[in-house]
Amino acid sequence: MTRSSLPFWFKAGVPVILVALTVFSGWLTGVGAGSSAKLKEGVTYAVWIAEAEVSPKNPTGSTWDTDSSAPDLSAMIAWQNQIVLRTVVVQDAIIACWEPVAVDIESVLRGEISTSSVQRVARVRLEKGQPLVIGVFDEDLLDREFAGGVSIVPENLRLGSNEITSPGTLRRMQIMVADNPDQITPIKGEAPYHVAASSEWLSNPPPVMVSTGSILATQAQEAAQAAAHALSVEAESSLRDAGKILEESSKAIQEQGGAAKKWLQKNLPGNP
Repeated sequence: MTRSSLPFWFKAGVPVILVALTVFSGWLTGVGAGSSAKLKEGVTYAVWIAEAEVSPKNPTGSTWDTDSSAPDLSAMIAWQNQIVLRTVVVQDAIIACWEPVAVDIESVLRGEISTSSVQRVARVRLEKGQPLVIGVFDEDLLDREFAGGVSIVPENLRLGSNEITSPGTLRRMQIMVADNPDQITPIKGEAPYHVAASSEWLSNPPPVMVSTGSILATQAQEAAQAAAHALSVEAESSLRDAGKILEESSKAIQEQGGAAKKWLQKNLPGNP
């Protein structure tokens, strides 16, 4: 039997290239033809974050990282109170860009590459009362810092590129919407649709996006505050008890001193 002389990286890369060509074939099929069209209720759409821009300072006015480097940005989309998209982390970026396609090397090694497996999009359905919640974070070593977020009513979005701006820490976001999950390519050469100001900007991370580290830190802080309060109450109670004991002891000493004085006056006539 003759072994193939092709290197491993080439054999592993062939399916990735084929899948990428299939995914990006949307560029040639006119995805932008229906751009700027309103979304329809009950239809499933592919949604992803194409770009996010944050201010040079974090929400507290300090540098993002201790070494003065730019933040390491990631983003999430939640729908129906569930995380439906997590982006990859973009290192040292004030403006982060994400493609709707990303290859997981572990999937490549396992041979689990398909069109759907390389897509990095959220699939949502337009339903009244079900907003899209987007959060952007600075990924640190042990935890992540909330850079900002927005709750968007899907009715305010359009097919194609949607842009929302804010004077806050999270300055700008570009959200892409496609009505064909198999054609999830950015629309080139078109001005983004500016989303109406009815979007709700978030100053705190949505509970569904709070990391385990943050939850544990909050729980530890609350436990420390509760313990400090308990100690304060106990100390205050102990001080009150000690005051009562001192008062009673002083009264007892005075009574004993008075009794001793009377005894001396009675038993020692010469004693004044």
